Amino acid sequence: MAQLVKGQELVYSLNELQRFAEGALARVQLHQLSSLPQMSQERAPLPEWLIELPIRRDTETDVWSLRIGRDAEHERDAPADAGPVWSVMLAFDLPGIGPMQSRITLRGDRITAQFFSQTQGVLPLVAEHLPLLQARLHHAGLRVEELTCHHGEIPKPKPPPQTRILDEHA
Repeated sequence: MAQLVKGQELVYSLNELQRFAEGALARVQLHQLSSLPQMSQERAPLPEWLIELPIRRDTETDVWSLRIGRDAEHERDAPADAGPVWSVMLAFDLPGIGPMQSRITLRGDRITAQFFSQTQGVLPLVAEHLPLLQARLHHAGLRVEELTCHHGEIPKPKPPPQTRILDEHA
C-alpha cells in the first residue's frame, strides 16, 4: 500500500512538473512573438527585446520584466540629426515597496528616467535617491535631462501601426 501511495505521489509530482514546464515554454513563446520587430512609420523594423529576469531574494524568486527597444514615438519628435532613441522599461514588485515601474530613455548621451510606484508612501524614498542616481549617471558620462517619480503606472504608449506575421502581398 505504501508503494502505491509513493507511486501516486510521484505521478502527481511529474504531472505538476510537466505543467510548470509547459507553462514556462508557453511564456517563452509569447515573449518571442511579442519581440518580433515592429514597423515604424517608415516601415523599417524596430528592434525590441522582452526579457524576464529571475531575481533571487532570500528563499524567494522575483521576476523582473525588462523591455528594451527603439522608441519610434520619441524619434519622431526629435531633430533628424539627434540619432536613435532607445527606451528601457523595467517592472518589478518587492515586498514592502510594492509594484514599481521605470522608463529610461537614452538619445546619444542624454538620458531621462521616470519612476512610477503604485504605493504613495514609496515616492519620498525614491525621490530621496534621485540625486545619487543623477550623480552616478553624470559620472558615467551621461547628461541627465530628467529624473522624476510619479504615483501610478507608466502611461501606455500609442500602439504601433499594425503589422502582420504573414504578408499576403508578398
